[in-house]
Order: sequence, then C-alpha cells, then structure tokens
Amino acid sequence: MKKIKLFIALCFLSLNVFSQFTNLNWKLGANLSLDFITGQGVVNLNDSNQSTMNFTNTSITDRNGKIIFYSNACKVYNRNGDTMSNGSGFNHGFYSDQYVNTDYYPLVKAATIIPFPNDTNKFYLLYLNMDWNVDGAYMPGKLYYLVVDKTLNGGLGDVVIKDQVVINNDTLGNNISSVKHGNGKDWWIIVRKHKGNTYYKVLIDSNGVHSPTKQIVGNNFSYSFASEGGGDFNARG
Repeated sequence: MKKIKLFIALCFLSLNVFSQFTNLNWKLGANLSLDFITGQGVVNLNDSNQSTMNFTNTSITDRNGKIIFYSNACKVYNRNGDTMSNGSGFNHGFYSDQYVNTDYYPLVKAATIIPFPNDTNKFYLLYLNMDWNVDGAYMPGKLYYLVVDKTLNGGLGDVVIKDQVVINNDTLGNNISSVKHGNGKDWWIIVRKHKGNTYYKVLIDSNGVHSPTKQIVGNNFSYSFASEGGGDFNARG
C-alpha cells in the first residue's frame, strides 16, 4: 500500500523550480500567458505568443522566468514566439498528421520538457502522437522525443533531432507526467496505458532516454481519461 501511494504521489508531484530552470511562464494561447515570477499568477493578455496552445502546452524558463522555448506538441517555439529552426514537421501518426499543421492539438497534456541531466544547453521534448480511434476517441500510439539545443541559431535554439520513438504501437492514455529522480538529477517519465492500471516508466539520465518498463499499480480504470490530470515539472493539465 505504501508503494502504491508513493508511486501515485510521484506521478502527480508538481515541481516549480530546480537548478537553473523553472516553469514560471506558461504560454496558454494566442496573446495569452500566465507567469508566476512574482510568486503570484499574473495573466498577460498581450503576450507575443501567436500559437493556438489549447489543451497541451509546455514551456521551460530560466531561473528568472524568461522563456527559453515552449511547445504545443505540434511545433516548437523560440523565446520570441517564432517557430524554432526545424521546430515543425514532427509528431507523426495516423490522426496527429491531420492536426500538427493546423497548430491545434486536441490531446490533453501530451508533451513535457526535460533538461539534459548532464548538459544545461540541451533539452528533451517528449510528446504523444495520435494513432488509434478507440470508442470514438483519438488515442496515442507512440511516445516520441526530440532534442533542442538552445545555443544554436544565435541563441534562439534549434531542434537537432526529432521523432525518436520511446514507446511504439501501444494504446496509451493522453497524458505525460514527469518527476525528478530521487538522486536529484535524473528524471522519470510516466505514461499510462489506455484503460487498465498499467503504467510505462521511462528513465532519463546522463546516458539518454532509456527503454520503457511497465508497472501495474493502483486502480484498474475502465475508461480512457481517468487519472489523466495533475501536474509535473512543466506540462500543465
């Protein structure tokens, strides 16, 4: 029972600050953002962001709350709100291909940003595609990642690799959760299978993104979207 409670707590733990990076500035939609730089949420209705963020939005900032880059799982945007170099044309799937070019993505909390544990200039963006139509709902079939190097393109960043498959051809839930490893530097990525109580766990450490392992734990959900909310380091749901 203690192990189950700990696992669930880790899945939905909200970490606002660690080391050099924070999630103090949330890009929520066209001209809309929410920042916590002062310690309280401040809504900005004149933000430079022009993208349709909708249900999936993830961002990473420096320790002062200045945006490094952000994404809606369709495109990657630099700190100026422009599409990053090589920051489009990714996240392929039977259904997601119909959405990524429209700058709108209907999945809920389907992306998260993780800094490299051993390189403060590089970041992983993990994102879910849409492959399956299950009971009339579009569901992910793959977990991908891409890599951003913030030093390239004059400091605006560049996507150096994309669509690297982590989980392949399974029916997944529409949510990614991330939590800092107990060692204080590595990360765990958690993705639940569609229905049931099976969770994928993916370790990210100085050696890269590891192959996923599975754990059966907690309630056996009979529908798709249970336990899909909650927070993590930088993706909001």
